[in-house]
Amino acid sequence: MRSYSPSISRINTFRKRCYQFGFTAEVLKRAAELLAASTEWQRYLHLLDTGDSIDDIPVTSNRWPGSFSTVTRLQQQTMTVEGIHDRDRMQRTAEETRAGRRRILPLPDAEDEATPNSAALILLQTVSHLAHSNLAWVLNRVHFKCQFHTMKFNAFTDGALRSKQTRDIFAIVEAKKRLRTVGSKAILTQEACEIVGWVMNNSRETARFNEHFMLISLDRHELFITFASIEQVHMVHTTHAHVRK
Repeated sequence: MRSYSPSISRINTFRKRCYQFGFTAEVLKRAAELLAASTEWQRYLHLLDTGDSIDDIPVTSNRWPGSFSTVTRLQQQTMTVEGIHDRDRMQRTAEETRAGRRRILPLPDAEDEATPNSAALILLQTVSHLAHSNLAWVLNRVHFKCQFHTMKFNAFTDGALRSKQTRDIFAIVEAKKRLRTVGSKAILTQEACEIVGWVMNNSRETARFNEHFMLISLDRHELFITFASIEQVHMVHTTHAHVRK
């Protein structure tokens, strides 16, 4: 199987192109207003900036992030390996590098994939709760079975955005305990299989982001958003010509 992924766009570039995926100026303005009105969101962002441990902040403190406390704790646990937080690890590595004792090494894998996976879904759930919706982010794994003429494969996601009524899938989630730069080929291949499985097992109507499918990826502590455009001709060709009914 071959898969192609364009280069990663930074947030500023995404802001210039997000209209392609249905995020109009009105939608972005409304989202910004909802976040600005949330005191708990502001406290959560403050903790991201300061790096203060959630364990050192009492519930009665005006710094307590409320509904964002669980995701804060999970994110900090993801970034703490063998009792050492990334911030302290990077500072120690920088000091040793300047002293000529070692080169800069990549951050180690999180201790367990369940932690970043939970962090991703709970963050999405908490942010989504700021506005009423008929959709819900769930930790349930989604299974896609793909059957071709000469081969088949199974793909499992780590979570999904689905309808509360129909259970239709409108976005999928994939989490890894390692950085995307470590084993990137394997990560991209797995994500491609999940998207192909999603396309082959669902109708075009589930591509709600201006006819794009959306994949949320959390690789250790870094979050990525992938929008996959599936052309109608390619969908028909894949579904009817290559799938054995």
